[in-house]
Formats: sequence, structure tokens, C-alpha cells
Amino acid sequence: MRGSSVSVLLLAVMLVASGAAEARDSRPAAFGTAATTMVQVPAAQCYALGGTDASLATNEFIRAVSAPGTFECFPNLPTGSKLVRIEVVAYDGSDAGAVNLNLVRCQSLDVNDLCTQSGLVATAGSAVSPFSGRLAADLSADPIVVDKTSELDFVRVYLTEGSVNLQFREVDFFYQLQISTPAPGTQTFGDVPSSFLYYKGIEAFAASGITGGCGNGNFCPNGFVTRGEIATFFARALGLHFPN
Repeated sequence: MRGSSVSVLLLAVMLVASGAAEARDSRPAAFGTAATTMVQVPAAQCYALGGTDASLATNEFIRAVSAPGTFECFPNLPTGSKLVRIEVVAYDGSDAGAVNLNLVRCQSLDVNDLCTQSGLVATAGSAVSPFSGRLAADLSADPIVVDKTSELDFVRVYLTEGSVNLQFREVDFFYQLQISTPAPGTQTFGDVPSSFLYYKGIEAFAASGITGGCGNGNFCPNGFVTRGEIATFFARALGLHFPN
């Protein structure tokens, strides 16, 4: 019975990842903690800071017109995810200028507290050897955990001169999902203490509404799982519903 339940679980995972599943729901799927999802912020959706005179160039690239320009690009990332990489699609045909990519973190709700800015990367093109492509900042060694309840993270693109020689088209944010760490003293089930090997995953299941346990305040971590229970787990986890 147990082997049959495991086979059903594996089959369900395969169906979710298959083309047939994609035909039912066109939303991009990023399951698991290893998959990386990209959120694209086009340059036209970035905010030009006061004094920046911007112009739309060819192929959706943006440039500053006659003076250096600063643009702020805000991603919509899920709370609790890890920001592991940032890329900017840029063009640099200037001998002296550059496209600078900076990360800005506002970690306080107090209007008087200043946000911190850190330089990530900058282009290094010239009229002889222009740079045109993706400029990447790898954050995977020290990823940023997104917390939209009290923080604001965004990218500031700085064009050091206003001309057709410095342009950018988009900023791309790459993130990974992760299992949240339960707060101390928030044990949900009497038979799953914080010292239990699978405590973190089981708490995530409970917090997400995927499971309510096996009754009497317990989870029964070593109990068998029926086909009906597996179906319920997946329906709750994926938010499955009948179309109207």
C-alpha cells in the first residue's frame, strides 16, 4: 500500500511538470527550491528620478537625453524568496561613460532612515569595442531574502552621460523559493517537535493550509498516506479549481 501511494505521488509530480499540465494553466510554474524564476522589469516601467530627461531609443532601449540619468526599477518578488541574481540589458558605446547597476535596500519603515546603496556592476564599453548584452550580478553566495512586510529592495540604473552611447532595455531579477523557518515556539502538532528531522517541512505544509494533521492535534509523521489524502494535498498546494 505504501509503495502504491509513493507511485501515485511521483505520477502527480510528473503530470504537474508535463506539457499537458501547462495546457490547463498557462501561468509559468516554478516548483521546488532549486528552480529559478525571472521577473522582468522593462526600462519603460522604471522611474526616472527628478531631473532625468529620458527618451525612448530603438528596440525599447531607454537613454538619458542631455545629462546623466538615474532610473529606479522595482520588481514584484514573493515574500520569503531568495534574490540570487540581477541582470541588466545594456548598451555602452562610450569611451568614458558607463551603465552602473546598483542595489538599493530600504530596511526600515521610518521615513527618516536612509536606504543603503551598493554598487553591483558596470559596463566597460567604448566606441571601438561597444558593450551590448547582459550585465550580470551574481548574488547566490549571499542571497537577499525578500521581506516586503518591512523592507523595499530595488535596482538603481545610473547612466553616467546623456547620449545615444549609453542605454538600457530592462532589468531582470532572478529568485528562488525556499521553505520558511518557523518562528520559535510555534509547534503546530504534538508529535512533531522542533527537533524532528522533518519539522520545517511539516510546519510549512500546515502554515500553507495543505494539511491539518491526522486529528487530536497530531500529524502522524510515520503514518501511511492514502490516494485520497495525496489528491487533497496536491489540490490545496496548487490551488486547483473547476473553471467557471
